[in-house]
This record gives sequence, structure tokens and C-alpha cells, in this order.
Amino acid sequence: MVGKGERKLEYRAIIHSFHSHVYNTYRELDEFPSLILSLDSHVDTRLHNLVDLMPEEIWYAALRASALTFNPRAFGELPLFIDPEDEDSFLAPEMCLAVPRVSWGSEIMNLYYDKYAVLEDKLRYNRRAFEKEYRRSIKNFYGIKIYESPPNNLLKLVKKLNKADYPILDIDVDYMGTMQSECYTPFKNVRLKDLGDIDKVISLIRKSKPPIITISEAKLSAINDANSNFSRMMDRIRNLGYEVEFSTMLDSDEEAMRLISIHENFVKEIQHPFKEKYGILQLLGDYPHKEELSRTAKKYFRTIKKQS
Repeated sequence: MVGKGERKLEYRAIIHSFHSHVYNTYRELDEFPSLILSLDSHVDTRLHNLVDLMPEEIWYAALRASALTFNPRAFGELPLFIDPEDEDSFLAPEMCLAVPRVSWGSEIMNLYYDKYAVLEDKLRYNRRAFEKEYRRSIKNFYGIKIYESPPNNLLKLVKKLNKADYPILDIDVDYMGTMQSECYTPFKNVRLKDLGDIDKVISLIRKSKPPIITISEAKLSAINDANSNFSRMMDRIRNLGYEVEFSTMLDSDEEAMRLISIHENFVKEIQHPFKEKYGILQLLGDYPHKEELSRTAKKYFRTIKKQS
């Protein structure tokens, strides 16, 4: 029974094709969430300020790598970075990312050995110091707190969800080991037990009952297969009292992979060579040579369109 003055919550589980499509769901919510807890096997905090150079149809494919920083901007116009000294920049919900240690470690290694990275000497020759600084930067500039799970117990986050006035649980299905064959970007060369566990995710939901669960990155073939790991997970979520809905969905897995491939090829053939030529810092803000990159990008996408 709902007491006087209390609001009866609706429990919704909303499925999307791409993680970046969750942005559209956030924009439609009536409530401002106090917490977004994301489960993901990738640290999707890339700066995709080059999206305006791309055709609109691949925007969301490009923004997949920025989902954790892009999606919360649905709740208001936020700066590219959150300034810890500016109170107004903390209008975003509290954000926490549960990410497997194996993928967090891979992220650290990729950045640590990135020849374009601008590191102080004390960081360049000390990976542990670099990891600490990177974790601090993600918290200060993006407002995202990193929680390594596994190996840490995912259920320790139940208390954080229960304390929040209006939490959202955001699930990128590639977080879970048994979903690797059913998602668009499987984590390669890793033991499944080193990734998240479906049973732990269901226990987290049962013990915290967040009113909104956003789910993304599952292939349509898995969604439509009643015997897939994804469908069995959704059956368990329904049994916990959630209404399952579909939000922004692509027409097919082939279409999803086509869009992802166009973006990945743009990064490989245009963006990376441009970085090699001018350096990574030239891609931030109103950088020099922007017109050159814009002309090159437009020519590239015109060629792609003619070939399709």
C-alpha cells in the first residue's frame, strides 16, 4: 500500500540499440535522476567533438564511445568538462561506472602507451601513478566515479542505489561475460568470468529496484531469440515487476554494423592520420586546421555515399 503523500513508482526497463540512444530516453523522463549507475565493459568517455563533421545517420554510432559523457547531457546544457570549482557544473546526476578490472586495466594500458598522450614525467614512468591520476580526472572532469567490478562485488552498490532518491540503472549488455556473442562490441581475448555476471546484475536489481533501467547494445538477433541469454535476462527482469519497453531501435543488426563500420573506418582513415599530422590537442575546441579536416571529412563521406 502506498502511504499518504507517497508516489507510486512505475518500474520500467527500456531497451535501445546503441548505448548512445539512451540519450533520447533521458530527454523524455519527467524526473531528474539523482544517480546514474552504469554497467559497461568499456570506459565510454571519449571526446567526440568531431560528430558535426559526420552525416547525421552515423552520429549515434560515433557517440557510442562517448555514451557515459554524452547521455547525461540530456538533462541540461553542460560544459564539455565538469569544473570541480564551479557549483553550476554539478547540475548533472551523480554518476558511477561499474567496469570490470580487466577492461579498466586495458583502458589504462592503451592510454599509458598512447604516443599522443601528454603526460608529466612522474606519470609517464609510473603506471600506477598514471592510473590514479586518470581515475581522478574522470571523477573531476566528467563527474564519474569508477568502481571495478569484478573483482569487487557488484552487490556492494545496492546501498548506493537505495540511498538515491531517483536512481537509474544503465546497462550496456557487453558488461556481462555471457552476453559477448549477443552484443555489438564484444570484449576480446578475455575470460568470461573476468566480466560481469548476469546473476549478480539480477540480484542488484532485485535488492534495489531502481525505477528506470536502460538497456543497450544487444543484437536484434538476441532480442528476437526467446532462448538467448538476453531474452532470459529480460524474462527475469519482467518477473521483478518491470514493464519492458523499446525506445530507439535500428531495423537490423546489419544496419547497426554498417553504421559502426563507417565510423570506425573514418577514425582509422581520417581521424588518426590527422592526429599523426597535427597532434591530438589540435582536435579540441576551435583547433587550427579545422577547415582542412572538415573538407577531408566531407569528401570521405561523399565517397562512402556513392559506394553504397
